[in-house]
Amino acid sequence: MPKGGHHDKKSEDKRAHDRKKSHHDKKSDGKKAHDKKKSDVNDSRRKRTRALHLSYLDDHDPGNTNHPQFLDELPETKPHRYRPKELSYLLNQNASKRHISQLSATAQHRLKMPVRICDAKSDAQNLVNEWFPILDEIFFFSTVGPHLKNGIHVYNDPTPEADKSVYDNAKSWIEVNVGHELGHRRCERQFLATLLHEMVHAFLGIYTCDRICCWRKFSTDIDRLFCGGGHGPAWCNAMIKIETKLEELVGWSVYTGMDVVVMLEMQNKRLEWQPTREQLVRWELQGKMTANPMFGDEETGFVRKEWPDSRHDHRHHHYHYEDSEYDSDGSSDDCQDHGGQWTFCSVM
Repeated sequence: MPKGGHHDKKSEDKRAHDRKKSHHDKKSDGKKAHDKKKSDVNDSRRKRTRALHLSYLDDHDPGNTNHPQFLDELPETKPHRYRPKELSYLLNQNASKRHISQLSATAQHRLKMPVRICDAKSDAQNLVNEWFPILDEIFFFSTVGPHLKNGIHVYNDPTPEADKSVYDNAKSWIEVNVGHELGHRRCERQFLATLLHEMVHAFLGIYTCDRICCWRKFSTDIDRLFCGGGHGPAWCNAMIKIETKLEELVGWSVYTGMDVVVMLEMQNKRLEWQPTREQLVRWELQGKMTANPMFGDEETGFVRKEWPDSRHDHRHHHYHYEDSEYDSDGSSDDCQDHGGQWTFCSVM
């Protein structure tokens, strides 16, 4: 081999290696550029799709969270993966901002029609079947129906001990007991208010995250106590706006029983839940009186320290639930699968 030939061969091999590496680098850069372009296209498509029917919610900022975002996954939302406070906030904002012109022609027509008169259970079943998809579209992004496998079950049990209604997650249905109202004037409107009450439970029950990051709060979250169907801040913040919006759309009074159920939740002796003044004002309960089961249904307000029972020890801690738009306790939002499933059996 000529002198220097060995070094020349090594140099040529190195140049060939560098050319090959440069080729791979270019392919890698090209793939990254393609992936970025694809991601940008998907983001753009998602934003365009949302803008068609949810542009009024485009300013929604979920904050710092590892949870997926409900709006970004519409219409292919999945059960048990979203933060309950975000879900409540979206329901609240949707009810506050949505205009009747943004509804389907079917929904607009139904809102203008007189409510079906109900003289029997079969009439009530037809009524809720007619209105369920309309309420689902208006207030829940049409996402409750697909996950409520057994739909709405109407039954007639007028006994005082019977529940008015139940959202049962295990059976995947909503039961509405019409026995308490059938035959009463304007009972049909109360059936719809009761249905709407339980649909809020159903939405939160279907979509609330069931991983450890949220499950750990089970024992101190009024929204999840009593078989998971509580009426705490997440439910109340959504319900008050939805109730007000339905009144605006139909032109008649809508009563979903918020005062009664909040008072019932306050009976939990272990938690002694005390809504804050801001919450009571927001839920239109400040200064309001309602029957209090702790005192033989004597009417009281919603401030525990003003209740008449002298045996009540006011030195006890009254639990206030954080109900800002998102958690502010600084806790981690890292989630792990829990494998469990909420069971809702709330009553109205």
